[in-house]
Amino acid sequence: AFFAAGNRIILGEEALNAHRNGQPDTFVDYFNDIKTERRFTYGTTNAPVANVLLYAVEEQLRRFLKEELYGRLGGLEQNRSEMPLILAFNDDIEEKERVHVIRLFQDSGYNNLRPVRYNWFVSKYFAMNHGYRHTLMAWSDGVDLHLTTFSKQSPEQIHTIRLEGLGIDPRVSEIAKIIWKDVEPQAWYPDFGRELPRLEEAAREFLSSGRPEYDGTVTMSDGTECTYYLRRDTVNRISLHESQRLQHELTAFLEQCGCSDRSGTMLLLRGRAVGNDYFQGQ
Repeated sequence: AFFAAGNRIILGEEALNAHRNGQPDTFVDYFNDIKTERRFTYGTTNAPVANVLLYAVEEQLRRFLKEELYGRLGGLEQNRSEMPLILAFNDDIEEKERVHVIRLFQDSGYNNLRPVRYNWFVSKYFAMNHGYRHTLMAWSDGVDLHLTTFSKQSPEQIHTIRLEGLGIDPRVSEIAKIIWKDVEPQAWYPDFGRELPRLEEAAREFLSSGRPEYDGTVTMSDGTECTYYLRRDTVNRISLHESQRLQHELTAFLEQCGCSDRSGTMLLLRGRAVGNDYFQGQ
């Protein structure tokens, strides 16, 4: 998400919150937004929405040259044409979208570009620097699970797959329901749908704690603080259809890629969404 605020481009969660609050010049779906005729104001410039990505990256480059290199090499304008710039793309970025981004930077004077596939780039590094024959990287876009394999024997060949609906830890929604049973009688105006994001965040906190028992507090949307109690053994008894499906899909994918010997495969869990014991245990 991007939020053009004066002479700054704000990124991530803060930009997403600005969008939810109805702020202008917010963009949460870049590749769909650039298909429109929307424009935004950045400083004194009125620009097409495509440029919001360019300006956001250039802000970070200027900061790096000034604050990390203390201006020894000059500013962005002096370095733009020759400075090496790697553009790392996720596997879910389509080819036409990759071409758009590359041309956006080339047309702005960046002549020393190298586009790479992020997962391939990272997987290759770990495979070449550790004693494993293969690497398996997993990451989630919030809904789907994306898998990438890399093999030392075939360094230029990668295998990728997207498993629809399996990029979410299914324990979170089940634990949220358990928490709700405790907090519903304490809430002034109980509404499960409205409170679900807070319940799920509480569930994630419990899972990341690793504790066998957990006394927690969750603040409802009206400010009411409610208490709940969880036991790890209760969670462990939850039957998860998604887990069985994931194990089946994962086994088939690894066999297809020649990585069925998991002892020779390094697992890389990328990001908070998959960086937990549920995905590690698959």
